[in-house]
Amino acid sequence: MKRKLVLMTSALMAISLLAGCGHEHVHNWGKVVYEWSTDYTSCTATRVCKGDENHKEEETVKSVYSVITSATCEVDGKGKYTATFTNTAFEVQVKEETIEAKGHLWGTPTYVWSDDYSSCTATRVCKNDPNHKESETADSAYTEIIPATCDTDGSAVYDVAFENEAFEVQSHEVTLPATGHNWGIPTYTWSNDYSSCTATRVCENDPTHVETETADSAYTEIIPATCDTNGSAVYDVAFENEAFEVQSHEVTLPAIGHEWGTITYTWSDDYSSCTASRVCAHDATHVDTETVNSTYKVVEEAKCEEDGKGKYTATFKNTAFEAQTHEITLPATGHNWGIPTYTWSNDYSSCTATRVCGNNPNHKESETVDSTSIETQASYFVEGSITYTATFTSAAFSTQTYKQKTSDKIPYYGEVPLLSEDGKTLTYGLYPQTNVNDEELLTALNALTTPETNGYYFYENAYYTKLSATPLPYLDFTFDNGTVIENGTNYWFKCEPITWNVLSNNNGEYYILSSVLLDTHCYYSDTNNRVIGGKIIYSNNYEHSDIRSWLNDEFYNSAFALSNSHIQTTTVYNSASTTSPSENPYVCNDTEDKVFLPSYQDYINSNYGFLDSEDYTKTRECKTTDWARARGAYCDCDTDSSYQYNGFYWTRSPYSSGSSPTNDDDVRAWYVDIDGQLNCSDAYYEFNGVRPAISIKIA
Repeated sequence: MKRKLVLMTSALMAISLLAGCGHEHVHNWGKVVYEWSTDYTSCTATRVCKGDENHKEEETVKSVYSVITSATCEVDGKGKYTATFTNTAFEVQVKEETIEAKGHLWGTPTYVWSDDYSSCTATRVCKNDPNHKESETADSAYTEIIPATCDTDGSAVYDVAFENEAFEVQSHEVTLPATGHNWGIPTYTWSNDYSSCTATRVCENDPTHVETETADSAYTEIIPATCDTNGSAVYDVAFENEAFEVQSHEVTLPAIGHEWGTITYTWSDDYSSCTASRVCAHDATHVDTETVNSTYKVVEEAKCEEDGKGKYTATFKNTAFEAQTHEITLPATGHNWGIPTYTWSNDYSSCTATRVCGNNPNHKESETVDSTSIETQASYFVEGSITYTATFTSAAFSTQTYKQKTSDKIPYYGEVPLLSEDGKTLTYGLYPQTNVNDEELLTALNALTTPETNGYYFYENAYYTKLSATPLPYLDFTFDNGTVIENGTNYWFKCEPITWNVLSNNNGEYYILSSVLLDTHCYYSDTNNRVIGGKIIYSNNYEHSDIRSWLNDEFYNSAFALSNSHIQTTTVYNSASTTSPSENPYVCNDTEDKVFLPSYQDYINSNYGFLDSEDYTKTRECKTTDWARARGAYCDCDTDSSYQYNGFYWTRSPYSSGSSPTNDDDVRAWYVDIDGQLNCSDAYYEFNGVRPAISIKIA
């Protein structure tokens, strides 16, 4: 449609031009005719105007050739000629042609024989396409040309003819090796004296072929004749011709009889028997022998230090053997020493060893030596002693030791109550107190992995424990050595005997109070009231307080793990008379305790050595330990203060304003301030120290 529009447009333009030129003829072109050259290398397009045959358009162009499909050996291909005109009125012309198959272009055949020439394979390959092959395997025909003899070679040929005429007939000639002689079994003939032997063999292919050889024999004695038995010998012949086997002929050698040599006599190691023996001179394996048991007789008895004599006699049945005797020396018996006895001097400065001969009691050996001594001082673990050691020069006597006790073991600190000479203080129990800052000791402690049953670590006769510090925040609390205590830092502490102040002594039963604040603990964990047994229990109730439970459980089991046998169960009075004022709505029942806190009244009791009022007083001031500070106890750490390291500490007494309780906020307990003044504070404070008291009995 597009081409028609172009042609119409062109025609209109032509008409316009003609009209403009004064012409009125318009071309009415006929059908275009295309004519190829004979070899298709060019094509001519022609069209003629239907209105005027003299009006003609013609164009000849050269074609372009291209292969569409290549021809193979056996399959045709395709090619085409393409003619493209400049005149747009003429369409592109295409002329296809068939490309004939090329056919195979076979190379020269190759021929391969089988290993035994029974067949041959012919192969040829197409040069156009190496994948195109022709192959044929054919059996060969065998023909003997010259037969082989014993000594000369023959010949034969293998011929192969192929069905494919492209393959030529192939021939392969082979040599037939000489057959060699087919020798018969050799025969052997000995001379009369067996000094030689003749071997002969004949070829079975040709009886005129004969081989013969005569060889001398060699004589060998196989079994020599003995005194009692015949022997044997053999004649052996070996031929140079390897076809002939070695030949042997055996003869008998008659027995020669015995010829006995000199008789020998041999005693057993213990002379309990004797063996007589004689050997035949002809044959050393022929032995005439007899062994008899001997008789023994003591000629002279042996003594401790003098030899004796004994004699063995052997008599043979064979009359050819003579009776034999052998004398022996009986060695001195030696001393039959008994077990040595050892006698120390009265002062153990010497020791005498003695032994007596069991054979003769008049024979004795004795040696006296001075002793050496080593003194061992008494310690917590061993008694005091002196060990005497006596070492003898004679190997017959063993080294003797004697251990003399000089003193009892020193009671381990904290294990046994130790009263001071003035009777004012007493040590008993064990608790962490002093921070360890010796680097060498810290290295040794950090290497410890397993604590003792009491939870502490034991190293070089002392107990230690470690703690991750939780000091009170916002203040720089320090150890006694001035080191600031860091929160969360692990520290080692030495567990030391607890020193107690003696408050009273009633016939060996002591009421004692710790001389320092050993730890810190809240009175009760919060301010809320509780109901127990239908009764309101306030936070300052000592009977149900946290601090009482802690003292009689955790503290008691730790401080007295080594020994608690001296601690008495104490009836702790908790009536209003033990606190202030005398009427107190917060008092609790009396309790039975191993460890307890003193009351308000205890701390104003002058019989116990305290000021008899609530005012400031040195008598009630008490210092905290390194351990208590690391656990969060409050103290005065001002180095210029007269109260340095003094802390607060609880009493067991509830505080009362004198009125009935109205709310939880009014509930408090008495405590001692850093300056010794009695005061009150909320029960949940965790920074107040603990100053425990106990009653112990010392027999």
